[in-house]
Amino acid sequence: MVDTSIVIGAFNEEENVEELYSELTRVMRDIGVPYELLFIDDGSTDRTLELLRKIYESDQQVRVIRFGRNFGQQVAIAAGLKFARGKIVILIDADLQTPPSEIPRLRDKLLEGHDIVYGVRSRNPVSWYRRIGSRAANRFVAKVAGLNVPDGVSSFLALDRKLVDEVNLFNEKTKYISGHLGWLSYGRYAAIPVERRPRERGKSKYTLWRLIGLTINLVTLYSTAPLVIASFLGFLFTLCGAVLCVWSVVARGLSSVGTVIGTVILFSGVQLLCVGILGEYVGRIYGEVRERPSYVIREVLDHGADVGASKS
Repeated sequence: MVDTSIVIGAFNEEENVEELYSELTRVMRDIGVPYELLFIDDGSTDRTLELLRKIYESDQQVRVIRFGRNFGQQVAIAAGLKFARGKIVILIDADLQTPPSEIPRLRDKLLEGHDIVYGVRSRNPVSWYRRIGSRAANRFVAKVAGLNVPDGVSSFLALDRKLVDEVNLFNEKTKYISGHLGWLSYGRYAAIPVERRPRERGKSKYTLWRLIGLTINLVTLYSTAPLVIASFLGFLFTLCGAVLCVWSVVARGLSSVGTVIGTVILFSGVQLLCVGILGEYVGRIYGEVRERPSYVIREVLDHGADVGASKS
């Protein structure tokens, strides 16, 4: 029986996977429990898969899942949780920004009886606007979607087997594992500070627009509050429009061309905003009813197991 599974999503991380493997192996051997290293190759186009093959061939504790193309980090994590065998599952990125040496602390805290333990950045080497934006997004999501997640959390966390099994019950085609965890472990989590190193090799896969998109995904997946806000805005501006009409008739001071154009632009903007919010939800429905798989697995490297391509 595997005690601890380490799940690592990797997309174009050829410069980091070998060093990461060495550090993870050293840490897990020091802990002294049965373990596995489960790499998810998220459609890499560089030498990442080639290096993972070599690592797999040299170590019985290594398993590799290869996606048919790039599906994104959240989907890679979802696949990792489904394939992980351990009683404890630890998620860590392949960029080496979180030192594997922090794993024993995270694991020991989980064994105190928590469902999930978040690694919270004790210091964050990213730019100040990224830190502010991340904190603001977390608080906005917590307020609107009702997800209780501490500030400053990273993608480095430890999960109890029971919680992993519960997450694997989710059938949404749009995956957002961070949201699932926050929704399931409400009030039953712990957080510890962990070191966060600057990224030395490779490039971050998270641009500003991608982070904004993830925030929108999370809110629309877990809350209908934006629809309520859109309805309120519709009512508010309808009322404002009625008042302006009455005022323009009485005062005749708002009948200038500039006022009319400004009013039309304002109301048009609100309408487009509300249509956009509605479109986000319709898009979610469209994605679900198409019944496309969340990911397609091209290959599984698993010692002693005959596993072919699959999908989920």
